[in-house]
Amino acid sequence: MKPSPLFLSVLLGAAAAPAAAFHPLLTDDTGTQGRGRRQLELNGEYGADDARHGGAAAAVLTVGLNEALDAAVGLPLQYLRPHDPEAGRPRGGLSDAALELKWRVAEGRGWSLGLKPGLTLATGAEERGFGSGRATYRVAALAAAGAGRAQLLTNLGYCRNDNALGERRDLLHASLAAVVAATRRLRLAMNAAVDSSRDPAAGQAPATFVGGVLVGVTPDLDLDLGWRTGLNAAQTEDALLAGFTARF
Repeated sequence: MKPSPLFLSVLLGAAAAPAAAFHPLLTDDTGTQGRGRRQLELNGEYGADDARHGGAAAAVLTVGLNEALDAAVGLPLQYLRPHDPEAGRPRGGLSDAALELKWRVAEGRGWSLGLKPGLTLATGAEERGFGSGRATYRVAALAAAGAGRAQLLTNLGYCRNDNALGERRDLLHASLAAVVAATRRLRLAMNAAVDSSRDPAAGQAPATFVGGVLVGVTPDLDLDLGWRTGLNAAQTEDALLAGFTARF
């Protein structure tokens, strides 16, 4: 049984993309690591829709090339299990690896702008539902503005989804997030996003909401927990999100 493009686009798409600086959010920030600094992210999620449930996990390594430029590589894993045992067997495996750059192109007092180009490699087994079967590329414009304890983030993105699965090839993304520092160690975050459906026959773009908490255990170690759900009939999947980020 082939996994639905709609289910995979949200449950598995986040784990396949590196550089989610504010995991579990879908919107990236403009922050970079700094020259010679590194960041390791281990992110995971478990979600379900009407037909199946499954999980995704990713290891993402980011390296600061200079004060305003990062390079990242992400390796995702996926697992899918139909609710009905007669609908197919559970499957798991490596999905498509991703390479990205994040460049903070401009900044001022309380604001910054960035660009994030990326490339996804066809390392997954698309015949088993893991990966697109072809290399894809994407680019996102990033913006961040903050005052006091609050920060607003927004992303606008395009993905050329070249694939062997019959999915839509031109995908758009728009998202807005708010992050508030409740205490010195605890941040609360909300995120809304709209994405093109990967299903070319779909008439409505899936809209998604994410809420989460981020805990700074130390200045170089963060833990996060979140929940993702749909905001319209095109997005019926819910997922529990968790992550670990270490900087060194």
